[in-house]
Amino acid sequence: MDEVGRGSVFGPVAVGSVLILPEDQKNIMDPLWREKNSWLSMVDDSKKLSIQKREFLYPRILNTFKTHVSFVSASRIDQNNINEAIRMGVYRNFRYLERKYPNAVEAIVLDGNYRFSYEEELLRPMPAILSVVKGDQKCLSVALASIVAKVKRDALIRKMAVRFPGYGLEKNAGYGTKGHLNAIREKGLLPYHRKTFLKNI
Repeated sequence: MDEVGRGSVFGPVAVGSVLILPEDQKNIMDPLWREKNSWLSMVDDSKKLSIQKREFLYPRILNTFKTHVSFVSASRIDQNNINEAIRMGVYRNFRYLERKYPNAVEAIVLDGNYRFSYEEELLRPMPAILSVVKGDQKCLSVALASIVAKVKRDALIRKMAVRFPGYGLEKNAGYGTKGHLNAIREKGLLPYHRKTFLKNI
């Protein structure tokens, strides 16, 4: 799993998941399969990939692996905090995958340095969660998840840019660029801005 939009000042944070099943692992290790699916060699941390490469890889990832993306809203981020929002997103992804593919999730590899607890939500323990700093550069499933989450979140923000013109959302993806902050000062905050991230505006 990986999150996208942690540092954004607008819109939800997205948590993406890519489930690597045993048969997927066998395919990945098969040279013939890798040759046929040479696009896999292009996979990297989504931040290092161009928009064109992410858009090229996205449908291929969806057609090859089991994926899911959860969004946690700006209001929820403000109500709790960004780490709690990411924790919620991880939990939602696990519950979705567990319902759809029972007992398939044996472990969760999560990009970052998180130490999440889920004792209150579950009657049984969550699978082991391994937090890996720069996991999107070290682990294939995390890199794949980062691409899926990035493409889906960017698409959502572009739709919101049409609804809320003048904030440059189609260019800044909701991050606090100089132009975005100036637009907030001139036009005011939108309901989807993270108020706790913009206390000095």
